[in-house]
Amino acid sequence: ELGDAQRHEPTGDILLKFLLKLGPSSVLPLILPGLQDANARAYTRQLIVQMVDSYQRHHKTDLLPDIVNLFKQAVVLLEARTALRELLTHELAHVSLPALINGLQEQLLMEDCTLSLVELVKPPNRQQEVLEAVLQALRNRHKQRGAHITLVRCGHLATERVCSLLTDNDKTMTEEAR
Repeated sequence: ELGDAQRHEPTGDILLKFLLKLGPSSVLPLILPGLQDANARAYTRQLIVQMVDSYQRHHKTDLLPDIVNLFKQAVVLLEARTALRELLTHELAHVSLPALINGLQEQLLMEDCTLSLVELVKPPNRQQEVLEAVLQALRNRHKQRGAHITLVRCGHLATERVCSLLTDNDKTMTEEAR
C-alpha cells in the first residue's frame, strides 16, 4: 500500500493518510528517527508541520499535544529532542504554547517544555503572552512546579511579572513569587 501511494502522492500526504487511519499515537513515534538523523531532520520537520496543519484542517483536532508527548519517547534521542524543541519554538511557535503549558504537569515532559517556553519568551512580541500563560499555569497545582522552574529560567524577562505576584491576594502565589 505504501509503495503504490508513494508513486502517486507526496510523502506528507501518505503520512497524513496513515495518521488519519491509525491515529497519532501509532504514526508519530515513527518519525522520531527522521528527527534524530541530521540528513533527514529538515525534511522531517517540514512533514510534521504539514501533518499538524492537515490534521487540524481535516480532523478539526489539535495534534500539538501528541507532538509534545513525543518528548517521552525521545528521552535518549538527544538530537530528536532538540529538533522537537526547535520545531515547537520556530515553525510551530504560533500554535504550540497551550500544548507546552499543558506539558508542564508531566514529569517526563517538564524539562523539554520548560526549555521550549524559555525560548518562546525571548522574542519581545511574544513575552507578554508566554509569561501570562506560565503565570496562569503557576495557579494550577498540577502545573505549578513546571511553571515555577520556567519562570526561574526566564530570569530577568520574568522578574517584573513575578514581583507583581508579591501583592497578589492568593497566598500561594505570594509564596511562589518569593
